[in-house]
Amino acid sequence: MKAVKEKQIQINPLIIENSHLQGPWRRISQRLVTMLLWLFWCYLMMPMFGLFPSAPEFLTPFIRPLDTEVIVGLAVIVGLLVAGLGLWMGLWAQYNMLLHRFKRRDKGADVVKSASLARHFRVCPVELALWQREKQLVIKHCEQGGIRDVIVRKAA
Repeated sequence: MKAVKEKQIQINPLIIENSHLQGPWRRISQRLVTMLLWLFWCYLMMPMFGLFPSAPEFLTPFIRPLDTEVIVGLAVIVGLLVAGLGLWMGLWAQYNMLLHRFKRRDKGADVVKSASLARHFRVCPVELALWQREKQLVIKHCEQGGIRDVIVRKAA
């Protein structure tokens, strides 16, 4: 394995920044879900439009004062949801406490020696020591998981 000094490397672009790399069905589904969420957000914001006297006429059927019974019913439903979620999280915390109660937490992770690391990846220990001192590396792996090539990059 040769440690090649920095070359001009074309880094693979992130797919989220380049939507043309995505398939057509993925783009359509993402845009559809985004549009549905924006519509839901607008629906939730409709009561805010009722505060303004210039609310458009097509919004008036949706904006009406709520009865006391409706408000109480909504408060009961929200209270039950919060209580149910709180109970569920409390039970989950108790389960985790019982599961991990007697485990030792002061035991540190096993130390991996450089020689065993070099032996595992079948690289020269001297090159591994040089690579460990560098700030940026580009490591290319083969299909089996071994190291195919290491490129040392100098930080700009």
